[in-house]
Amino acid sequence: MASTLMMRMMGLRYPLKIPQGKERRAYQQETMWMDCNSVFPSDDHIGMMARLRSLARFEDCFDSLNMLMQFLVWMIFVLVQPFSPTNDIAPTPIYLSQEAMDSVGVKFPYLIPKKLKEGQELRRVAQLDWKIIENDCQKPFVASGLELVPLPVMHGEDYISLGFLFGEKCKVAYISDVSRILPTTEHYISKNSDQQLDLLILDTLYKKGSHNTHFCFPQTLDAVKKLCPKRALLIGMTHEFDYHVDNEFLREWSKREGIPVQLARDGLRIPIDL
Repeated sequence: MASTLMMRMMGLRYPLKIPQGKERRAYQQETMWMDCNSVFPSDDHIGMMARLRSLARFEDCFDSLNMLMQFLVWMIFVLVQPFSPTNDIAPTPIYLSQEAMDSVGVKFPYLIPKKLKEGQELRRVAQLDWKIIENDCQKPFVASGLELVPLPVMHGEDYISLGFLFGEKCKVAYISDVSRILPTTEHYISKNSDQQLDLLILDTLYKKGSHNTHFCFPQTLDAVKKLCPKRALLIGMTHEFDYHVDNEFLREWSKREGIPVQLARDGLRIPIDL
């Protein structure tokens, strides 16, 4: 599903530091950057994508959300779905709200199934099974055998984005794009609701100040204190963060507030029993 593909518990929008010397050469061997510009996907992109399976890590750099969507669809098309000249393949399920579906229909009309008119040729495009979900904490859905609860949040005051709550034994909330947590969502995942989170994965963009569509460091820490999870990981940081220095600050903050918090990183794995 789209949210699974876009979920990056690795944390950074851009890498903090590029190693030098021998470490730089090792970094370049295991890391690939792709600038998905307006001609994506080109033959050059296809050649680079062919190397994906041999890489230890993949960093992506996109100019816009539209480029990101094109990349995700193309990735499903090339790497996930088997080849079929007649599109005779099982579609990949995509879970999204009706508002997002309407937006996709306008921006990517070729992805919406249509009945062919007489004389029209069949085009080989990604086969997607669009599944509409509600912007409602009380209306969970199941994907790949896992129940997920939508967590509506504001991503700018003109747009509702969805985080997700999942896990039965351990409750995990993933909220990657948020500027304000709605009261219903805050109540649903806060310690005060008797549903304390085992792990909160939360957006934090800039180290200082504020942003109109994202939490920044001060707002993120305020939200962590309000929700009071057992543990929190921060994701989506810009290059102005220093992983080691700022995690040292967070260690002191965690001791003081009684909530373990740290910046996430590339390749981070969290053992958890869902």
